[in-house]
Amino acid sequence: MTERTPTTKQIAKWLGILGLAYLALFASLWAYAEYSSSPFREEKKREAESVVQTFHDGYNADQIGKACEALYGCSLSSLAREGWNSYINRVRDRAGSFRTVKTSKIRISIEPFSVRATLVSSFEKGEATETFELDEIDGPLKDGIRNHGPLKIMSYQVEINGECIAAK
Repeated sequence: MTERTPTTKQIAKWLGILGLAYLALFASLWAYAEYSSSPFREEKKREAESVVQTFHDGYNADQIGKACEALYGCSLSSLAREGWNSYINRVRDRAGSFRTVKTSKIRISIEPFSVRATLVSSFEKGEATETFELDEIDGPLKDGIRNHGPLKIMSYQVEINGECIAAK
């Protein structure tokens, strides 16, 4: 009896089949990861829209307390509150009152988690691009595990006619 050794052609065939199987597995896992997080992304998108709406409501009412509900650190310290109030007043002086959102693009990154909302908005004195960076603030420990808190605006930037209103 003689032993047959595989030919180069047979080895290449089996490596090709294994490669395709690996590629199919990788593509399936990627698709699952991408689409299984869709409900999470939609939930975070709605939450971001709500936070931005709360901010705009406080902005228009000229109530820093109302806007503070959406801003990180605003309710924690008087210094942060003064900084946010000063910046919002500069935006209001330059743009006027908020009217409506014309377009919005909300990007959600899962790892590391972040939310970026870019809005083209209509203000009393014209159109502006608003950029909101939002993040979850850790909540209290529950059963030794840190809970995610609500989304808060970490930074806010406004650009009018190519000029950025800078936070000081």
